[in-house]
Amino acid sequence: MGRRHRGANSNVRALQQQRVSQRILLLGGLALTLYFLLVYRPLAKRAADLDAPLTNAWQKLVSAAGDRTAVDAQDLSRIGENLRQVERSVALLESTGQRVTDRIQLDAAVLAKLKEPFQLIDFQNERQLRMEELVRLARQQQVTLEGAVLAGFPEHTADRPQPELLWVQLAVVNKLLSAAIACKVSVIKSLSVEPLEPHHSSGEGREFLEEIPVRIEVAGPTESVSRFLLCLPLRGEELKPLGLPESFPAKPVLFIDRLMMRKQAPEKPDHVQLELRTCGFVYRE
Repeated sequence: MGRRHRGANSNVRALQQQRVSQRILLLGGLALTLYFLLVYRPLAKRAADLDAPLTNAWQKLVSAAGDRTAVDAQDLSRIGENLRQVERSVALLESTGQRVTDRIQLDAAVLAKLKEPFQLIDFQNERQLRMEELVRLARQQQVTLEGAVLAGFPEHTADRPQPELLWVQLAVVNKLLSAAIACKVSVIKSLSVEPLEPHHSSGEGREFLEEIPVRIEVAGPTESVSRFLLCLPLRGEELKPLGLPESFPAKPVLFIDRLMMRKQAPEKPDHVQLELRTCGFVYRE
């Protein structure tokens, strides 16, 4: 009798354990189902949405490549030719840049003064010397220098930044007036030195070039005024083949920014009056 009772109890416990196990499995399956529906599927959809642009790009790349699995020798030759063309273009750009630099470069004496501490007394002496020399040349060539011309020479002021650039302005003015006198215009009416215009590099924003603008007004025969305009952007060795006068400084090379030319008077149809804005350049270190 006791054995039967113990056997029955064992069966009951086994049945209970089985039911507990079934419940655990059921709850586990239900939890996995909820995790799949509420967590995994949204995450999988989100990942697929994020992969869509990359997948599309990859498909386009594969479509563009086609079925080609090897690099054609002809393509390698074309790539090599393109590379050589780029190298030639770079060399041409560097060569052009060097020619431009050489062309606008100042006289060695002026460049040396830019590297030295500015001495006001030296500048004043040089300024006075240039003025006296230009007055003498104008008298020899029978060119009239009006009072506004000498008054327009660059001069030092206490609040002026970068006073060493006065040497460049003086060189530009000397070249401009010397050329006008050598070309035998009748009269130089006025001269004015405008504020410097700095130029900055597009990448670093660093100031690398200073523009030196000067305005001048002259009058005289059309031939003389035309020769004056022609010789401004030329260097010394370029003047003689064109039959232009060489009796003025070859540097700096000047560029014409804007001009206005009109007839001087009805009774002088072959005479004109010229208003000119010209500029030189100097590189900043």
